[in-house]
Amino acid sequence: MRILTTANHLDSAGGLERTHLTNAQGLARRGHRIDLVYVEEGAFAPSWREIATTMTQVPTTLPRRAHAVGSTRAVADAVRAARRLEPDIVYAYRYWDLPFAVAVAAGRPTAVVYHLCLPPQTGRA
Repeated sequence: MRILTTANHLDSAGGLERTHLTNAQGLARRGHRIDLVYVEEGAFAPSWREIATTMTQVPTTLPRRAHAVGSTRAVADAVRAARRLEPDIVYAYRYWDLPFAVAVAAGRPTAVVYHLCLPPQTGRA
């Protein structure tokens, strides 16, 4: 399968980014093609390069209120670039990547998968 995933920063701002990379590494080991659309380089870039067939850097995957027209144009360009990769699945690891994932998959036989990350339980109900 061709799996497209997105990342804002290729670095650790917490455990989310490391877990995203670990999950993608597992998918790659199972023979899936991994394509990455990302915004900023970081310490995890070499690890992503080891597993990703393509890495496409884009200015943003979210429109910004302060720069509505320019950022919306940049998101549209990023969606077009991602669609050219013809993924079977768009794997959204963060909830704010869902609009981008849905736009990439729209009108295609492409599934959108969202990885629900919940905090650990803190007690018994």
